[in-house]
Amino acid sequence: MREIHSATKLRETLSELPLVGRRIISIDIIGRLRFADRGSMIDFYNSAVRRPGEPYRLSPMPIYQDEIPLAAQRTRLVSTDGPLIVGLDDGSALELTMTNASCAFVDFERVAEHREGKGLVNVSGILRPILGETITCVEVQSLSSDTQEWDYVDSAFRDDPFRMCMIRCEDHLLWVSWIYTEVLTNGEKPQAMEMTMGEWKDCVSYYADLFDKRGVEDTTHGQMM
Repeated sequence: MREIHSATKLRETLSELPLVGRRIISIDIIGRLRFADRGSMIDFYNSAVRRPGEPYRLSPMPIYQDEIPLAAQRTRLVSTDGPLIVGLDDGSALELTMTNASCAFVDFERVAEHREGKGLVNVSGILRPILGETITCVEVQSLSSDTQEWDYVDSAFRDDPFRMCMIRCEDHLLWVSWIYTEVLTNGEKPQAMEMTMGEWKDCVSYYADLFDKRGVEDTTHGQMM
């Protein structure tokens, strides 16, 4: 596994790998899925469900599963603190870990060991639109000093920092940064893709645990839910 802090080095490393021309058949993570907890459900309620004039739901307040409509739309993205594993049609796999701004770990297995996560999250389902598509190019975007992310770059690596990489296919691209991984439409102006909360629920096995239970005493807040 290679540790990389330079945009030029990341471009060189990815260009040396046999990625172009290969089809993406699976995407997985090893590690924790971030932004999939009770607090994120409250945030989603406030941004997508809360009616005009209704007070914002605050963290100490309960959030129930039936308060989130399954038809509500959310972006097709995942955020993890571990590796993203892109499985290819020849049995190989790209393992890419973004731990901070301009900090990446890259590994490539020509015969992948198929090191899947714990099966709690179906990442391929969340990023499904890009599955089956062929990689046409891999790009690395440099990080500018006039962005907020610049503050997260270690001072030792500010000569040639990178922000993220894009794995482009025919119709979609995979945007991989240290904050999240997202599938977008491919083109001059890539557009975010959405899925219903019902589709997301089917991909997250512990979905019900993200909510409070009605009639169950909450020992944290000392009230009945």
